[in-house]
Amino acid sequence: MAEELGPEPGAPPEPPSLPEPPPPPTRPTGLDLLKALAIIWTALILANIAVAVIFVTLHIMRGKIGFPAIDPRMLLVGAAVDWVVTFCVITYFAAWKYHRTFHDGFYLYRVSARTVFLSVLIGVGGSIVATIVMRYFATGNAPLYDIAFNESEDGIVRMSLVFAFFAVVVPPLEELYYRGFLFPVFSRLLNAKLAIAIVSIWFLSIHVPQMYGEWAAIGVIACMSVVWTLQRHLYGSLWPSLLSHWTYNGCLIVLQLAAEYLMET
Repeated sequence: MAEELGPEPGAPPEPPSLPEPPPPPTRPTGLDLLKALAIIWTALILANIAVAVIFVTLHIMRGKIGFPAIDPRMLLVGAAVDWVVTFCVITYFAAWKYHRTFHDGFYLYRVSARTVFLSVLIGVGGSIVATIVMRYFATGNAPLYDIAFNESEDGIVRMSLVFAFFAVVVPPLEELYYRGFLFPVFSRLLNAKLAIAIVSIWFLSIHVPQMYGEWAAIGVIACMSVVWTLQRHLYGSLWPSLLSHWTYNGCLIVLQLAAEYLMET
């Protein structure tokens, strides 16, 4: 049997084998998150500045003096611009950058009919609880009320615009951003429990300035934020929280309008 030949005397030792490089990421990373937030927040600041400049300019051109009252139509335009930018940015990082479909990038995976029914039930039940809580504990003081309600001739138009925006447009956009984009990134960077806490608090903090003074409403929003984030985690799909959120906002506005009508009559 032939002997195995070793290295020749005096030959340099073989270099140690290098570890294999890690595979490229297939989902948004922490760096992607920082880039996305930088773009979104810059767009938000610029949009608000532009809206303020346009609003003040129109106020001056009408020959009015003094600080103008808040016009919800201008705020809605600013919010719409910001949400368009936000949607494009998170879609790029969640789907386009990693060659994923929109549904796959945002975890819009199909769920059972039972889950759909339960999600809608959570939204309806949450809106009923919120209406009862607000019926007995509402203060009537919140920045959002000042925007939505007023005694002018176009008060109904203002209220309708604000309510339609918050009932129809906002829920799916918020779910795509908070629980479709932010939550999975934080889950990978940290862990599920911390991700649930961070996203829930982040979601609540955005709503506090809108409802400042309505502490009962803020408490309800805090509870629903945790519920929706838990749904996203437990089902592994964005559909349950999206359906609950959408149903909650829509039913809550209908119930609030019905309560206002009954009180007036």
